Amino acid sequence: MIIRDPLNYAKIELVNLLLVAPNYPHTAAEWAGAQNERVALELRRIVQYLVVLSPKPYAPRLLAFHDRWRTYASAPKRHLRNGVPVYRPGYPVIPFVLHGFWENPGAFLFSRGLVSALHGRTRFDAILSFDLASTGALAWQLGRLLGIPACGWATGSDVRAKAGTRIGRNVKTALRSLDMVFYQSAELKTVAAQLLGTHPEALCPERHVVQSRGVIAPEALPGDEARRTTRSSLHLSAHDVAVLYLGRIVRGKGLFEFVDVFANLAKTRVDVELLLVGAIPGRDDTPELERRIHSLSGVRRRIRIVPACAPNRIWEYFKAADIFAFPSFREGMPNSLLEAMLAGLPAVAFSIPAVREITRFGKGLVEVNAYDFSSFGAAVLGLAADEGRRRAIGAQGQAIVRQHFSLRRNIRNVVDCIQRLTRS
Repeated sequence: MIIRDPLNYAKIELVNLLLVAPNYPHTAAEWAGAQNERVALELRRIVQYLVVLSPKPYAPRLLAFHDRWRTYASAPKRHLRNGVPVYRPGYPVIPFVLHGFWENPGAFLFSRGLVSALHGRTRFDAILSFDLASTGALAWQLGRLLGIPACGWATGSDVRAKAGTRIGRNVKTALRSLDMVFYQSAELKTVAAQLLGTHPEALCPERHVVQSRGVIAPEALPGDEARRTTRSSLHLSAHDVAVLYLGRIVRGKGLFEFVDVFANLAKTRVDVELLLVGAIPGRDDTPELERRIHSLSGVRRRIRIVPACAPNRIWEYFKAADIFAFPSFREGMPNSLLEAMLAGLPAVAFSIPAVREITRFGKGLVEVNAYDFSSFGAAVLGLAADEGRRRAIGAQGQAIVRQHFSLRRNIRNVVDCIQRLTRS
């Protein structure tokens, strides 16, 4: 299936943009900041010139035994990735002691020389950062250094920091100092206003803009042959109903509770299988979840944890699955849910604020009262028994995402806002 977008993507010749990201993919970590790269590639289509800055903590060789630090060490300092120049200046931290390394002013001190040199050659018009807690402070400090506007994008947990903590204070400073802030959802704007001790209506609408990043499908979605191949590799028969979760394997996503519920519903349907895609060794809660699964008698072979995959492979998993389960408790804007819907996969999710911002455009998924895992399991079981309903919900969800959560359309809106800011 070929995806066409009617928008006109003539470049904006007056914008050279510095994109500051807390993480960005490289050959040793294709999953690291995959959504950041998707946005960067779309920005590259629109602006005249784009550079990505993603500072990394300096990782001495003696820490190579640790997965996290080995990943830092393997990230190249500078390279061209998919046509985008990426720079990763290193800066010192205290391993295992100072976990919030992005709060360290070292990120700014060890980046400013490089950024000044790049600015001398390129003349950036503006800075855009992702994740206010990680790179918000860095963005506005670099903006002051270069004398150009700095914008930030609140993506989720970054603005949920407690006001009295160091991270909370850093986010508050970023919210006050950045020239423009984008929010993945209206809920995040409300959370930011609370952090600032005010109401969302009191925030200047020209500086505080609600805009989801959105998602984008590949030019051609996988077909039936890809479904058969992927299901065969996962040992799924043609008659199995595959329930898929794709995302981070962490407690906050509701996976532990959902596994318990699935163990009960699987006893009533022997053809239902659960796939949890997204395990990253040493960086998530996979070992603990595996122990939970092994403690379940009778159904543990029908629950499988699959390693995280390259971003382009997620569409193969969506095609192979029959139902998408998204039991997360809290989200800024759930990109994996939007991607599953864009692939035409019927989804079940809790009625949290971010999900309600999707369903206000129509019932393109099955919405369940928050934290009610019994009802969540019943909704999954109901879809498993009704293929026609699955097709109808999948088609409606796909239409909603194409119309209201298009990455191409939303990123164009953001660039238009930045251009107006630079002109003013």
